[in-house]
Amino acid sequence: MPSKTNTPLATSVDVTNQSDDWTLFEVTVTNTLTTALDAETCTLEVEADEAVIATFKSAWVTLEMEAIPSVSGTTLTITLQAEDAPVFIDPGDTFVIGFDFETGDLTADDLTCTAWVDEGQGEVPGMDTPSTRGALSVGTDGRLKGEDDLDIQLLGISSHGYTWYGDFLNPHTMGQIPSVFNGNLVRVAMYTATDDNMGYLDFTDGGQDNLRDEIKARVQEAIDADLYVIIDWHLLYDFTYGFQPFPSRDFSGTVEMGPEEWKSHAIDFFQDMAETYQDTPNVLFEICNEPNYSTPENSPESPLYTWEDMKETAEEIISAIRDTGAQNVILVGTPEWCQRLDQVIEAPISGQDNIMYALHFYAKEHLPEPGQHVFNMFLAAMAEGLPVFVTEFGTTMASGNGGVSQGDTEGWLSALNDNMVSYANWSLSNKAEDSAALATTAEADTWGEDDLSTSGETIAGLFKDKPSGSKLMQAV
Repeated sequence: MPSKTNTPLATSVDVTNQSDDWTLFEVTVTNTLTTALDAETCTLEVEADEAVIATFKSAWVTLEMEAIPSVSGTTLTITLQAEDAPVFIDPGDTFVIGFDFETGDLTADDLTCTAWVDEGQGEVPGMDTPSTRGALSVGTDGRLKGEDDLDIQLLGISSHGYTWYGDFLNPHTMGQIPSVFNGNLVRVAMYTATDDNMGYLDFTDGGQDNLRDEIKARVQEAIDADLYVIIDWHLLYDFTYGFQPFPSRDFSGTVEMGPEEWKSHAIDFFQDMAETYQDTPNVLFEICNEPNYSTPENSPESPLYTWEDMKETAEEIISAIRDTGAQNVILVGTPEWCQRLDQVIEAPISGQDNIMYALHFYAKEHLPEPGQHVFNMFLAAMAEGLPVFVTEFGTTMASGNGGVSQGDTEGWLSALNDNMVSYANWSLSNKAEDSAALATTAEADTWGEDDLSTSGETIAGLFKDKPSGSKLMQAV
């Protein structure tokens, strides 16, 4: 066990029942720290006359934990052990430790009670960053882990399309993400095809090389700021623009690029990134943002890709990354705007480590309530222990407009926090839409808290209010 420090927690002692030959005490313990604490790091020490301590009978706690007592001379020491998942106490919250002695007529003045936390818990911990938590992995429980093999939660913000709003990814912004949003993550969203020919696949080889260099420069800025960073191959409606990502689909329009060529570009891109960042703990790879199909008129009977359609291609991209020796966490998109986790549950990728599956939601449209389609997908994934990472969410409707719903956003983030699921908000831009985190007047190199939009203010507030520890509760 870690050594103890003089970092006390507030206590109050009451006699709650007694008779001529026994006395029951309850000690209310308050978390006076500015961060959540793991209740297992708490210790209660009770000092009294040796004759009193010798009559100790039993101890308990008003948490889903076991109170473990030990007696030595004039001291009763009570530590706590979780029965199942760890129990976290938010700042200002209380719990009660009770104990009794086979001695009557005792008062609170007969005892001296002191509660404290383990070494390191008495200080406000630093943010979970690559320099403090190191390289990431995915545990057998489906949770993201730091290099210490303990759970870690990333939260931050995604850029909008890099070729449109890439100027908002710069050293100034990388410094603002932790200070304004309390974030430790940035997502670099690089569209692969767009209606104005500004996606990666729209460019010639020379243009692709230039874009790669720019992406690497932005990643380095994130590394310099001690952030985790997602490199996002932002597939969306590639098929609409003539690029066919996956086989097994007939298409009535003009195909500019078939699935083999599309896959070869993805593999080439990610092998380059993997070779560059395989020893860099900051970097995660998102290999297919939203593997949608196109529009119903292009394939009336089945307009949307299924997991079966895309799984083999995803596996080939993953294998190509792993062939470089890189073990970075890989985030895999899921069907229908990254919502159909149920299809993945039935046939997850096997034989590969450090794989997580993307879930996307827009809080005002995809309500955080049981019975709602997307939230049901999330609940099912948590019940099955599927590794999930919310690589994109919004405070608005899926269109990016329709106003901001703080209550629904808070409901979603509460569920994610309780399950230690990481998330990135869409989007870090000054685009004239409600989901943008910045006002349209914000400047890329100078923006601050005064430049936040309604969505940005909502996210900043919720991120800052998030307990630094998670209750680690399973969704029900």
